[in-house]
This record gives sequence, structure tokens and C-alpha cells, in this order.
Amino acid sequence: MINREVDVLRHITARAARWEFLATDPLAGRGTLKSLREPKGRVRYLLQDEIPRLLAACDSVGQDAELTGTYLRAFVAVALNTGMRRNEILGLERRAIDWNRRTTTIEGTKNGESRVIRLNAIALEALRALPPRLDTPKLFPFKPNQISQAVMRAVRRAGIKDFRLHDTRHTFASYQAMSGTVGKGLQDLLGHKDGRMSSKYAHIADQYLMEAVDRVQLGAAAVAGEGKTQDVAG
Repeated sequence: MINREVDVLRHITARAARWEFLATDPLAGRGTLKSLREPKGRVRYLLQDEIPRLLAACDSVGQDAELTGTYLRAFVAVALNTGMRRNEILGLERRAIDWNRRTTTIEGTKNGESRVIRLNAIALEALRALPPRLDTPKLFPFKPNQISQAVMRAVRRAGIKDFRLHDTRHTFASYQAMSGTVGKGLQDLLGHKDGRMSSKYAHIADQYLMEAVDRVQLGAAAVAGEGKTQDVAG
């Protein structure tokens, strides 16, 4: 968070100097204001029992009637099942969805390129259930801050700790990794230009596979018995 604020401050002073509100940029050059060392990327994803709790809490957030019920639940369902970023979902239009192929194409992504989003049955049904609006072509008529605040209220009502809106994207990526989607496949689903961004989910896949191996242990009794026999014979 501090580094983000430092970046904003640098941008302000650079722009002020360029517009001649300042004689020189006080933060220009090396050693003036250094960024702090940041920890490795945080990955918080919903546990399986937390997902239905969050979706149920979306129906009774209160404070803003337009953000409750169908719209908020649909937004969260789409986020969890596509890994799309907040503004990508807010920019969705009904005419951009191919209901037969179960895809939608978004333009002007964070990487500046268009990409195809695959919609599973849950995401598709959530979007299909949204009522058409006359005031906007967009499926979700919310402002970014509105939806962020509404999701956080739902998170609190669901009793979920340490979870933010962007973590819905981590949730999608984590469960994809745990199901075996890694490498280029996961990179494409998340729209990462650099594969290193997606590689942070690899350890989740490894942990999940180890837990899967531990859950199924074959011949344990026979092996244990064999070991005892050998001990006695020794």
C-alpha cells in the first residue's frame, strides 16, 4: 500500500514539474524516495465452505437495494467462475456474449489486449438471469467503488476473514490449479502476459496433489504388519 502511494506521489511531482508548477521535480533521480521491499504475492482463496456462505450473504447486504439479490450474487458468481477482474465484469454487455459458444470477448484489458473469456454453466446462468436494462447496455450498472463496498459488506455478513474482492480472482486461479490447470493453460485463463504471474499458484497445485496422495493409502495394514514381522525376526 505504501509503495502505491509513493508511486502516486512521484507521478504528481513529475507532472507538476512538466507543467511548470514546480521548478524541478524533487523526487527525480536515484536515492530520493525508495520503494519498500514487498513480500511475495498474497494468495487468499475461499475455502469450499466459504463459497456458499458468501453467495448467500449477497442476497441480504442492505444499504443499497440495487446491489442486493440477483445483481450482487451474479457478480460474485461470475468473478469466482471466470477469474475476471472487477472492471472487466463491470464492462460486460449482453450483446458481447456468445451464448452458444459460452464465451465473451473483452477489449482494453489490463494488458491492453483483447481476450476471450470462457463461461462455465454457473457463470453463463448467472449472466442469463440478469434482467435487461433500458438505462445502459451493460449487464452490471454499478460503479467500481459501489461493487467493492457491497462485496465487502457481504464478506463481513458471511463471517469471512481476510478476503477482498480481488481474491475472487485468486479463488478461481487456485481451484483451477488444484484441478490440474497450470502453466500456459492457467496463464491464458487469467489473461497474464507473463507466465511468472501465474506460477505463484503452482505451489497450491503441489500441495493439493500431496494431500490427494495422502488421502488414499493402499495396503497400509499389510505394510505395517510386514514391518512388525521383520522387527521381530531381527
